[in-house]
Amino acid sequence: MSQSLTEKTNVENEDEVTIIEADTSLLRKFGKENLDRILSPEAVRRAENIIANASHDFYQDCVMETPKLKPFVAQLTKGGMASQLALKNIISIAFSVKTKSGQANYDLVAALAKSLHFICEETTPAQITPSMLKVIEWHYNSINLLLTAKMAGDGGEIGKDILAEIEKIRPKT
Repeated sequence: MSQSLTEKTNVENEDEVTIIEADTSLLRKFGKENLDRILSPEAVRRAENIIANASHDFYQDCVMETPKLKPFVAQLTKGGMASQLALKNIISIAFSVKTKSGQANYDLVAALAKSLHFICEETTPAQITPSMLKVIEWHYNSINLLLTAKMAGDGGEIGKDILAEIEKIRPKT
């Protein structure tokens, strides 16, 4: 049995070296030839292409899902069960957009969708005031605008400022 990297040895002389055997269980399991084929440069390029195409698909999914928020945001003003259902639907859509936009490298969109998700999760229909409705609408409009403009990334300094302002308006629990 080989010694793990975290184990300490009783070494009398600090100049002595302990040789730790490499874990070769994958080589034994798959065989060197198969492992080389799986990790070949061509296999890595194919995997990168799949990931790049998936990122585009995730972006397209976000573009298709975001407009679904609009009728639910409008439904928040009705109160009662209609507002409760609207909040649940907004939470679900915001979670999906957050996840997919993050995978598509739309980090600012993901942060805004995460904020929308948490705000709606922490809000009851009785707490839907005109100012809360504006906050929710602002999130929806911002997410929609960033996706329409294809603004990938984290938004740089402006994105940091936006996220700092969002923290100020989030309801405290």
